[in-house]
Amino acid sequence: DVAKIETFTEDFASGIDTGTKWTKTTNVTSSGGQALLPIETSINSLYSQASYDLTSSFLLFQYAGLPGSGATDQNNLRISDSGTGTANVLRFFFQGSDDTIRCFKDASELASASYNASTHSWLKISEAAGTVTFAYSSDGLSWSTFTTTATPAWGSGVTAVYPRWSTFRGAGTTRNATLDNVNLPPAPAGTFVPQILIV
Repeated sequence: DVAKIETFTEDFASGIDTGTKWTKTTNVTSSGGQALLPIETSINSLYSQASYDLTSSFLLFQYAGLPGSGATDQNNLRISDSGTGTANVLRFFFQGSDDTIRCFKDASELASASYNASTHSWLKISEAAGTVTFAYSSDGLSWSTFTTTATPAWGSGVTAVYPRWSTFRGAGTTRNATLDNVNLPPAPAGTFVPQILIV
């Protein structure tokens, strides 16, 4: 069976595991427990080697740092039925020319809003009962719905999909988009963490 996509977790504390977990372009690196995706004139990408099941599950992550926009900056989070595919996708798309974050299903734009680094610092795509929900959060705990859409009827539905992040810019100075905490939201305040006391 294909594992639920929410079980795919990463905090990049040990770098980027390209042995069994991730595939990346050469210029994608890690530092300080975060993945750094350069925004430059070649496409940089980071995606899972294995496929996952989005049905009744979710993918969330933190954009720990998305630099001040440039006119040709583009940043994507895709959930696709192919690790490198661009056709069958659910995606968040950041466009630097107008500082806008957009939600897409395949080639159709579903919703858009002015990008705010605090408001949109966490993003999530989830599926339940035939509906896909795009959501955003400032803290990874309290979520607001961006838009919803019917679950796509791709060849395998959303039962074998890949999370993929990519960056690009047409011209200008290279900067990094910073990714962190894939499916690792903060613990709610007051959460009890059991400890073992050795005496």
